[in-house]
Amino acid sequence: MMNDTRTLRFALIAAVAALAGTAGAQTAAPPAATASAAAPAHRDVSRGDRHFLEKAAAGGMAEVALGNMARERGGSDAVRQYGELMVRDHTGANEQVNRLAVARGVGTPTESDRHQRRTMERLGKLKGADFDQEFAKAMVEDHESTVELFEKQSKRGDDAELKAFATKTLPTLREHLEGARALRQKVQASR
Repeated sequence: MMNDTRTLRFALIAAVAALAGTAGAQTAAPPAATASAAAPAHRDVSRGDRHFLEKAAAGGMAEVALGNMARERGGSDAVRQYGELMVRDHTGANEQVNRLAVARGVGTPTESDRHQRRTMERLGKLKGADFDQEFAKAMVEDHESTVELFEKQSKRGDDAELKAFATKTLPTLREHLEGARALRQKVQASR
């Protein structure tokens, strides 16, 4: 149990570090505070655009942490490979979200939201086939809500650059969702 907690904390710290990768030579201030102070807002940011940036940042951070957990705790090659995909794709997207937020003077979260933390805590107690089952289920749920968030931004966002980013990212997120659904079927069939 103690090792599980340490692994979860390490994964969360690694996700935050990946998200704050652009902070390089700055002091140990939290990434959100540093990002907000580093770049003044170049224009007013609507409530919806701010919500999108905050949710996208928190969700991406959680996907990286969950991907790292899958690489370490997954019982099947398919789960470990999907975890690797999450780390690779969401790390890149997180960097883009962070740049977009900084350019607008919007601070990004320094940790995942309560629902995502509960998911990580639950998965942190599992290994092997049990982990695979719950991980696949969580990936379907997370990607369904993420696709919905990005679709909404793509259609109704106020900031043209954020709308373009959401539109450009949607095909990859839809692929992740389809992959998660296929993974869920595969792990259910193996039980």
